[in-house]
Amino acid sequence: MQQNLNLVFNKHYLRIFRTAENSIHILHEEPIDSKASFFRENLKEVIRKNHQNPEKINLWYSPVKYTLLPSTIFLPSKLENYFELNFGKPAQEESLYYESIIPLNIVVVYAIPSWLLELKSEISIFGDIKSVITKQLLSIERDKALDIVECAIYNGYMDVYVKSKGNLVLANHYEILNENDLVYFLLLIKTKLNLNDQFMLNVKNIDSEISNEKIKSLVVSIEDFKLVNLNFADNQTFYNSILCE
Repeated sequence: MQQNLNLVFNKHYLRIFRTAENSIHILHEEPIDSKASFFRENLKEVIRKNHQNPEKINLWYSPVKYTLLPSTIFLPSKLENYFELNFGKPAQEESLYYESIIPLNIVVVYAIPSWLLELKSEISIFGDIKSVITKQLLSIERDKALDIVECAIYNGYMDVYVKSKGNLVLANHYEILNENDLVYFLLLIKTKLNLNDQFMLNVKNIDSEISNEKIKSLVVSIEDFKLVNLNFADNQTFYNSILCE
C-alpha cells in the first residue's frame, strides 16, 4: 500500500500527516515562527524524522491572501497585477503562486511565504505546492446541495466559501476574534448575497479556541438563520477531505 507524507502549512502551524488510500494519521504538529533562529533547519529536521523512504512528500499551504479569476482571462505574466487589485504589492517576505481549478474554470492567485519556496528548493523530493483552497472549492462543487456556506476557522481568521443555486459565488477571508465576529460576517454574507433561507452551513473549526457551542447558540437565536442546516466537522474530517479526496 503506497503511503504519502503530507506537510500542511498555514499561518500558525505545520501539521504532518501520513495518508494511505482513504486513511489519515497525524504524526506531528509544529508552531510556525519564521523569525526564530535556524527556523528552516529545524523544520527540515522535523520532516526528516517523520519521513520514511520511499514516501512521496506532498506540500500544502492555506493562504491568507488570495483572489479568484476566470481562467479565460488569466495570464501568468500578469500575476502581480491580479494580486495588487486586492492587496497591493506583495510584501518582501511573500512570493506569488497560482493554481488552476479546471472543473470550475477559475484560477486562484495567492501569496505564500518566501521561506516555504526556499524550503521546497532545498529538499529535492518535495512535490509541487498545492493550495488547501483548491481542495475546499472542489469539495463544495461536488456536494449535491445547491446552497452551501462553508466556514473554515483558524486562529484569528476564517475562510468562507459559498455556493448558491449550484454556483460558486464567494471565496473570501475574514479576520475574527470571537463567535460574534464569525456570526456577524455570516449574516452579512447571507444578506448581501440574498441566500436561500435553507442553506447548509458547514463549520470546520481547525485551529481556533472559538466555541462550536457558542456558534450554535448564536446561530439558532437569529431569525434569518432559523431554517439553516448547521453542521460541525472536527480536524480529522477537515484534513481527510483535503488529503484523501
